Amino acid sequence: MPFDAILPRPGVSNGRTLRVGSWLFLFADSNAEGRDQRPDGSLVDREDRTHKHGRFGDAEVAWMAETVEQSDAEHAFLWTHHPPGAFGFFHMADHDAEFARLIDMAPAIRGVGAGHTHTNTTLEVAGRPIHQCSSLSVNIDLENFTTMPPGYRTYQFAEDGSVSSEAHLVGEGHWPRSPLSKVTQRMLRGEISFEEMMDQLAAERAS
Repeated sequence: MPFDAILPRPGVSNGRTLRVGSWLFLFADSNAEGRDQRPDGSLVDREDRTHKHGRFGDAEVAWMAETVEQSDAEHAFLWTHHPPGAFGFFHMADHDAEFARLIDMAPAIRGVGAGHTHTNTTLEVAGRPIHQCSSLSVNIDLENFTTMPPGYRTYQFAEDGSVSSEAHLVGEGHWPRSPLSKVTQRMLRGEISFEEMMDQLAAERAS
């Protein structure tokens, strides 16, 4: 993959695990829905991958469960792009189900840090907190259906296995909170697809 080819350099690693004290951090690939397998068995990203929902796939679930089982770390935490339990348009039941299966196989996993939804919400799936992080571009306030300033998250990992996380916004006074269009709100609620939203927006611009 291009990512693997250009990322590694002095001080930068693309290793898939990191041990810090009693914690094991796993960096998981949730892009099973956004790639195809070539005849030679290699994987290639699809052009429409950014609009696909998240899923680990059986091989990734097995890798995570085996890695946690073989580690002597007391606790594990998962970093990935697509969050299980995501809201509305972003939700994928298969992703929730495979995450629940993973927790049954690897109960030492204490939670997830994810992105993709451009929100700063925290929810729970299979008894584990799923922290979603806003991006450095356009973000969404799901309570008021407006845009939101850029942001990031900080985390604290305790020896007892608890995780606390706080969302932070950047430049609150410089980023207006603009209301989202009705059609965008419908898409986010899962009432229409992304493609239907784009078609309706195009029709509105053309009228």
